[in-house]
Amino acid sequence: SAFWLWPFRRQPSRDFLLNYNWLLKLSRNSWFFRQLQESQKCFLVVTPYFAPTPAMLFQLRLAARRGVDVRLVLPSKIDVPISRLAARALYWRLLSWGIRIFEFQPRILHRKLWLIDDVCVIGSGNLNHRSFLHDLEVEVILRKAEQVSRGRALFFEDQSQAREIHKQDLAHLSVGQRMLYWFASWFLYWL
Repeated sequence: SAFWLWPFRRQPSRDFLLNYNWLLKLSRNSWFFRQLQESQKCFLVVTPYFAPTPAMLFQLRLAARRGVDVRLVLPSKIDVPISRLAARALYWRLLSWGIRIFEFQPRILHRKLWLIDDVCVIGSGNLNHRSFLHDLEVEVILRKAEQVSRGRALFFEDQSQAREIHKQDLAHLSVGQRMLYWFASWFLYWL
């Protein structure tokens, strides 16, 4: 193919996801959606910023409904407090769908890791609007068994240092906390 067509190819490699132009962004986003739609065993995510698009929320719900093990390791401590508040506004809904949520305790969490069945993705992208719609991101897709196994070990290491959130944890929230989460949820698009 002609060199000038390079920026308009779907993806430069089957091992990388890039989004520096709108065609690559569409391709990257559709890859993630397709992986989630086709997942059969697990969809495990470690992300510091969780503000999924409505379409991604819908796909998470469908995956959990068909028996996929959907787990999220999210931060307890964060450098953008409104992001944590907005994420917590979604907790009740996610837990109702059977999605497990863990809040990482020791320090600020900055790892970005996705495990989708037998594929591991690491890179700069978060599970939020900004990564899917605005920010420049790059991810590496790991398919070799030993790489995926190492990614899985990292996920479970993070999960072991996290506290699982249950519905009863949310039942004790004050009216003020609920209002704060609700208010923060209005900013999901920009987070």
